[in-house]
Amino acid sequence: MTNSAPGGDPAATNVVRISTHGPKDQVEAHILALTAPQHGVVTRHQLLEAGVSRSRIDNLLRSGRLQRIHPGVYRWRGHPADAWSHAAAGMLSATGGIDGRGVDGVIRSALSHRSAAILLNLLPDVSDGGAVHVSGLGLRRTRGVRCHRFDVGDDDVVLLRGLAVTSLARTIVDAGAVVTSRELEQAYAAALRRDPELRRRLDFLLGRRPRTSRTRALRRLLRYLDRTATAPMYLRSRAEEAFIELIQLARLPMPLANTMLLGYEVDFLWPEARLVVEVDGRAYHDTPHAFHRDRQRDLVLAAGGYRVLRFTWRQIRTDKLATVAAVAGAIAEGRIRHAGASA
Repeated sequence: MTNSAPGGDPAATNVVRISTHGPKDQVEAHILALTAPQHGVVTRHQLLEAGVSRSRIDNLLRSGRLQRIHPGVYRWRGHPADAWSHAAAGMLSATGGIDGRGVDGVIRSALSHRSAAILLNLLPDVSDGGAVHVSGLGLRRTRGVRCHRFDVGDDDVVLLRGLAVTSLARTIVDAGAVVTSRELEQAYAAALRRDPELRRRLDFLLGRRPRTSRTRALRRLLRYLDRTATAPMYLRSRAEEAFIELIQLARLPMPLANTMLLGYEVDFLWPEARLVVEVDGRAYHDTPHAFHRDRQRDLVLAAGGYRVLRFTWRQIRTDKLATVAAVAGAIAEGRIRHAGASA
């Protein structure tokens, strides 16, 4: 094993030398060991540095055991084509390595923007093979990889499963330039749950950056949250996202989302109407235990003076008018009832 190739190319670090004359199974086992710490992907340069001949690489490509992802970047057959391998392939294509370090060992690049938000579990992986976002200097452009030429320092980067990824705060600042306003709010809400000091870190990063189009969406979101004294809305599922879209389209008052009430975390709450809405997705509610748990929760909330409405994914998607009408009526009724009780 060598620490680096001649010239200090970071793509060749930690390379296992492979005999090109070894048995087929042995060579493939060594290639598998080479790709495993890189989420199943490898560069042609790394294979050559490890001793795999050009003809052997071409044979592996023809047989499908190596699958081309980017020019000179391959995935080993059998490794899942998940968000991690997709990101690692893009990182290898842009930088030659996955840990973001240059030849001097200093971190100079990282996965960023939407790619970082997905790996940090701030946004869902839509699995559509979208572009991989990489920030740094001296990046190589290739199709399927969006290169953002910004300086990246150690303070802005964390290592996740060997991949250099921008920090929570840096990811939120960068993501605002490429995601929708709803996605940005969701990512911010998810990050805030993990770092109570996140707002302070965001203000610091924004203070270092000029007011450009890249930060406009985030500044607008933060101003809105400050003006309304509300927290960013955190949603857990596609069903919850679809429900909020209905509420916005109907121009109904916006609820609190995934907030604590009487010892339970409820999906949506209108405090002034004493109304709770639960969105029942099959993944979490379609078992006998879940049915009993949900009814027990409803009894406790009802005893506390709250009305509970439950909607299924099918109702939200196919009975939109009925869903909106039920919520609107419950809000109006709840406000009248609560105002009368307070008089």
